[in-house]
Amino acid sequence: MGKIRDDLKHGKRAERRVHNILETKFGKLTHDPDQFANFDFYNDNFCVEHKQRNINHDQYGDLFLERAKYDKYLKLREEGKRCFIVWSCLDGMYVWEFEDQFRGDDAVFYDETESINRKTHIQSSVVSHVFIEYIKKFDALVI
Repeated sequence: MGKIRDDLKHGKRAERRVHNILETKFGKLTHDPDQFANFDFYNDNFCVEHKQRNINHDQYGDLFLERAKYDKYLKLREEGKRCFIVWSCLDGMYVWEFEDQFRGDDAVFYDETESINRKTHIQSSVVSHVFIEYIKKFDALVI
């Protein structure tokens, strides 16, 4: 249980560090106090999830997020909200705007059930792997 608590604390610290940076693109954002919220930040127009990763963004050919976040996006887009995920990696910040899974015949991401070793237990989750060619540098994001 200690490892999960440490992971959550690490994530919350990272969110506090990037909050002001995210507001340069998305405007004033509310930081959701619920540590299990699908999106860490939101305002009337945007929902933003932040993930801290201790890898270079292109180390594996994709970056992933929990599938539940994509499912939540499908509901939020009905309300007219745009949703983003921002990864802080060793080589910079990267962003992907949630979109449909396919662009024509090209898959933007694929889903996979993964077992994640949390050091105290193995956690199975359905995750969506977003191919790096659809992810851009945060600084290049134009809203």
